[in-house]
Amino acid sequence: MVRRELAQGLRLHWSALCSTLKVPSALQNHWWTLLETRYTEPQRHYHTLAHLNELYSCLQEFKEQIVDIPAVELAIFFHDIIYNPRATDGKNEDDSAILFGDFAQDADLDSGLTAKVFRWIVQTKHHVCSPDDEGDCKLFMDFDMAVLGWPRQQYNEYRKQVRNEYIHIPAGIFCSARASFLAATASQAQIFATDAFRERLEQRARENLLWESQLLQDTYQALGLLPKLVSSLFSLSKRYRTMLHGVVAAGGTCGACTVAALPGPRALVLELLGRPLQVMVPLSCASIVVPTGCYLAFGAPVVRFPYPTVAAGERKGTVVYAGSFNPPHLGHLAMIKHLTTAHEKVYVVIGVNPRKHQEVSPYVRRALLQQMLLPLSREQQSTDVEVRVISGYVWRFGLKVGAIRLYRGIRSWSKDGKEEKFLELLNIFGPPLLARRLPIRTGYIIADPRYAHVSSTLLRKLLGTGDPGFEELVPPGSAKAVRDAYGYLSAL
Repeated sequence: MVRRELAQGLRLHWSALCSTLKVPSALQNHWWTLLETRYTEPQRHYHTLAHLNELYSCLQEFKEQIVDIPAVELAIFFHDIIYNPRATDGKNEDDSAILFGDFAQDADLDSGLTAKVFRWIVQTKHHVCSPDDEGDCKLFMDFDMAVLGWPRQQYNEYRKQVRNEYIHIPAGIFCSARASFLAATASQAQIFATDAFRERLEQRARENLLWESQLLQDTYQALGLLPKLVSSLFSLSKRYRTMLHGVVAAGGTCGACTVAALPGPRALVLELLGRPLQVMVPLSCASIVVPTGCYLAFGAPVVRFPYPTVAAGERKGTVVYAGSFNPPHLGHLAMIKHLTTAHEKVYVVIGVNPRKHQEVSPYVRRALLQQMLLPLSREQQSTDVEVRVISGYVWRFGLKVGAIRLYRGIRSWSKDGKEEKFLELLNIFGPPLLARRLPIRTGYIIADPRYAHVSSTLLRKLLGTGDPGFEELVPPGSAKAVRDAYGYLSAL
């Protein structure tokens, strides 16, 4: 009954948020079902709907101090949507941010809002805020960390819930790693990011952390010889030492004990005794795949300028055209225009890597590219081109959408050939080795000679120097949006 009431209350918050953001009702329902399913998974004991409700209680209390309430609400709903206690350090946060990005694209949210919430979710890996972070960001981080300053009885329940989430970790390893982590967190200059939370919860948080750390040390000392021996063996693992150092350096995270990244017994044996099998198996596969890959690589189809004319009824299949588009320009648009005349559906994809900081978010670049493509959509009176931000390998996305070709743009082989051929090899070897699927052929489209000298690097250089010549390299009407997005360059 309690869980049902929690779900009903959060569903009302979700519906109100989606109405504010003008998300269609069918999409609201689809994503709510996913949210509820994720937050009620059996491996969760603390990172549940109750955790979301606690953050919403904080939001209600500090509502007057929040500038962008929908952004904070989105961060609350999505920050733990992916939660696997066995995942390596940071993967849950990265995957949660990526899934939020999928929702944002489905709902066509503002690119600035999407980029901001995406960054906040990734930031929950360590909950460390910089002076430049928004006040909303700092409050959200403190909402998520508030559990550390709860009264001792409530904190003790949280402690038990965390242990249940990491029950797969042997007692000796758990006690040793988490005790060190908690002691390091308690010794930080400050735990919370805002004055309000520091004044209210900081002292109690330090007391709770030191209390649990001592409790874990006492539990460790009471263990038998075998659990201590296992813990000592794990401490010999380089992966263990690296992970533990990262925990101490990163500071406090409210729910993750982060010992989940420890290698299991099998991985430990491989690490301590060597990995001959891990070397032999890929080599044997390579002996089969490499010759085939080389054949495919040297036989890649190339579309040269002038681009061939394709009748409307002869357009074939779905294709994927990948690039960084940082920023997009007329050279990109010329290639996309041809692809839309030759194929029934064109996905233009921009990769996102949560672990890599980028001054201009892929979601902002997506919005720029969508704006630039509007005249093309009106001209062809169709929606056969779609811009998506994706994570992971392009070939995985290609397989997902049933693409018949993965396209790459080429200004000249001397400039782009080496890098593009390497990416092609990844597209060839990836599917059979990682997904047991046949690869999708990579095709190349050569730049219109008018734009062969144009690159995103050139545009960024012109923007950085304030040279108005960049306006000739982007569609009419897009110059201001590009200049606004890349305004940081003029300050360098």
